Formats: sequence, structure tokens, C-alpha cells
Amino acid sequence: MHPLIKNSFTMQVFCMVVMLTLPSCGKGQVDYGLNDFAHYEPLEFSGYSNEDDLFLGRPQGLAIINDRLVITDYYDRKYLTWATLDFKSFARNVDRGTGPGEISSSATIFRTENPEIVKMQDFSAGRIYSFRWNDMLKGRFSKPIKTDHVGQSRERLALVGDNYVCYDIIDDDRLLFSVVGPDGDIIYRFGEFPGEYHHENPDNRFVRMSLTECMVAANSGGSVFVAGGFKTDFLAFYKLTDQGGSLIKQYFTYSPDNEIKYYNVNGQEAYSYKSNDKTINAYRGLTASEHYLLALYDGTKALSDDKPDYRYLQVFDWDGNFIKGYKLNRRVVAMTFDEKSETLYALGPDEDGESRIYTYHLSGLPK
Repeated sequence: MHPLIKNSFTMQVFCMVVMLTLPSCGKGQVDYGLNDFAHYEPLEFSGYSNEDDLFLGRPQGLAIINDRLVITDYYDRKYLTWATLDFKSFARNVDRGTGPGEISSSATIFRTENPEIVKMQDFSAGRIYSFRWNDMLKGRFSKPIKTDHVGQSRERLALVGDNYVCYDIIDDDRLLFSVVGPDGDIIYRFGEFPGEYHHENPDNRFVRMSLTECMVAANSGGSVFVAGGFKTDFLAFYKLTDQGGSLIKQYFTYSPDNEIKYYNVNGQEAYSYKSNDKTINAYRGLTASEHYLLALYDGTKALSDDKPDYRYLQVFDWDGNFIKGYKLNRRVVAMTFDEKSETLYALGPDEDGESRIYTYHLSGLPK
């Protein structure tokens, strides 16, 4: 195993992907296409959290680490909530601030292959801290065992051994992603900008800025990296080696049809983009387990006020094959998956707009 992928297991709290068509049907795959939403299996939640057991303030994401739910939820000057999987017990810690052990903005939690070590990214500080699991549970954040300086502009990362993969725009470079070391230095770059844009926008350095909501994830061995977008139309699976990243599969759904406007500011060319009545909101979340990549698909028009009270859940294997589609009966915004119990934990509002964590049982997935 090459040095980029040793000792890794990752789960990113916030991720997003997009796909279009189903390849030839293989073992465990369904016989309908990815966009055949009418064939998706309707799925109702089997349980949910309530305020008496688990109060949620302004939650943004969640993950499962060592049979605990880790919820990024900033309120009352605390950032993280740690809860049991039955919601019966929880605790809050991590103060907001710039001092030792404090988080200056939002945070992402990574689990590693070593269950005793957990990583936490502080976006604003551009740092990733490594902590012992028991220290995190007890709120001991002032003395991390290791600090990686990955840079402030690299907000969304996938953990790949001792290194990280991130969406990383560099001027006049058609590549999208960088593998960076603990010091933030680039080891190599890969991932040419998706093909559809080359035909429509030869000078795609402007249009690809619409990928600022690009989300990323990696499989349990760190050998497969996946990236996609929210208002962009691609999902790409890449094979990672010590020689670089190579495309395994790439799919498209709808064109984002964003309007690009150009300006001249003090002699420098500038631009902005915005959604129009054709822009589709694609994927809002992605979560990784040992065998599966799960994607939370929206599919609504960005500027429409007609928002359905459901979400689509799509399950893929790590070869990029579409395995199964579900229609969840809640408009959830983030999720995490416990493969051992086949339980999806999904964050979303109830009928009164209060945040809840819903549980869904996903049975019959092939191994």
C-alpha cells in the first residue's frame, strides 16, 4: 500500500455528489436508472430524536464515531454535541474562540482507522487537530497530539492516510483537486475539469468557480476519492495511487445553467455567477461507509418556492455503481450511516421547523 493511503478511514460530515445514468447492471445493482425516481423505494423513518432526550440548536452535520453520534451544532458558545445512538444520553463541548482548545468557526470531524484517534478541522484557522478519543469525549481540547496546517482556503477535505485531498482552484490550471501533506504543501494535482464545461465554456476558469460548493469523500482504504457538486452536474470517482489520481467513472445530470457576469475592477477582470430558473439543486450530502457511498439528492429548481417534503437517497458501491434508490419521507439536510445496524441517521426539520435526527433502516444492501 502506497504512503498516501496507509492507515486511513474517513467520514466527512458534509459532502455532495451528482450522477446521471446507470452502467450495465452488475451484482447487487437495481434494474432501473439513477434518474428513474418513480422506481425508488419509499422509506419512512423508524424513529427520531426529541427535545426531552436530545436538544438541537442550529445543527449543520453529523457523523458516527465509535458508536457515538457527533453533531456539529453551534449554540450557547459550544460547537459539538456527543450523543448515544439511541439519543438517550448526550454532552456538549468545544468552546468558540481563538484560544487553546477553542474553535474559531465551524468544524468537521474525521474518524481514522485507529479508533483511539479522531481528527477535527477548524476551517477559519486552516488547521486539523488530532486528539485521543477519550480526551475529545471529556472536552480536553487544549493539547492536541498533532496539528496539521492545511490552509484556510481548503475547507472541504477527504482524509487519505497522513495526507488530505481537497478541491483546490489554482489560476490558469484546468485541474480541480490537490493531494496536500500535513504542512499544506501540494504533493500532486489531478482531476481535469469535467468535459461538458470544456465544450460550453473554453475559458472555464470562470465557470468552475460555481464549484465552490464541491464536496468530497474517500473510501475506507483511501484509494478511491469521490467529488461532486450542489449546483454543478458531475460525480467523479478517482483512483488514487502514489503516482497520481486517475478517473474511474464520471457522470452528469442537469447543466447548472448559472449566469456568469464579467466586470472590470481597477483594471482587473472580475466575475460573479448566480442561479437562474433552470438551475437545479443537486446533492446536499454524502456519507461514506466501508462498502457504500450514500448520496442525498435534492433535484429541485434553485429559484422555485415549491419544495417537496422528501429527499432522494442514492446508494453506490466504491466502483461507482448505482446500487439502490430510496425516497425518504423527510426533507433532511445531512446524514451519516451505521453500516453495522444498517441505520441511516438523517438531520432535518419536523413539521414545526424544529431540528430532529431521524433514523431509517436500509435493509437488503449487498455486501
